[in-house]
Amino acid sequence: MASIANFVVFTCRSSDPSLGWEDNPPNTPVYTYVASAINIALSILESPHGRHYLTQLALIIDHEMDENSHFLGNKDIAKHWVDVFLAKVRAQFPVVIVDFTMNNPNELGCHPRGGWMGHLKDFDPRSHMICINGQRTADMVASACGQDGQNFRNFQFLFATMFTHEVGAHLLVTFLRNGRVNTPPTITVQGYGSRTVGESGRFLEAYLFGGTTEYYRAASQDMHQGYHTKLITKTGHGG
Repeated sequence: MASIANFVVFTCRSSDPSLGWEDNPPNTPVYTYVASAINIALSILESPHGRHYLTQLALIIDHEMDENSHFLGNKDIAKHWVDVFLAKVRAQFPVVIVDFTMNNPNELGCHPRGGWMGHLKDFDPRSHMICINGQRTADMVASACGQDGQNFRNFQFLFATMFTHEVGAHLLVTFLRNGRVNTPPTITVQGYGSRTVGESGRFLEAYLFGGTTEYYRAASQDMHQGYHTKLITKTGHGG
């Protein structure tokens, strides 16, 4: 397992690039709780269950490539490169941007896809980013000091599933397709994606968890609370 100090976490407070980013070094609250959620996500993806379904997703992504297939349908080759991907992500996790310009509280995180050159063995996750909602991150940090331990645990689960989604699906697409194209439209689940762009994150959730994860705020909760989680299955039932 990588050291807890092996992450890079910056804070962006303005859309003005001249103002720069603030560093969050190890042992600061923001770094600590973001790193904790990342480690939960990586543990999910690195489990036998996670590796199995990442391999299935990788095979589907590769099959949908117009040219330059890496695996040619060979599961063993796909599994090898999924293992390489996970090792690279564990060693050099993408830069995390705590982004206060993300104004939608329901948008917890995103992976801005960027192109890269070379073979799969040359992929460097640290040259890519995952942006996370600044206000929701601040709410998570504040909840760690509160009396309601369940609220903090809700936030940790919320962020861990988001990192699972962004890394296990969206960053995997960047890895396999050199960041040059979007997710194929066939890789999605009902209610997500579009005719031209798929939704690999929801697709992976359906594999890993048996349904897609949705978050709801109870009427009694203010905007700074961790949301309740529901799993939406193929039948539309949640729990």
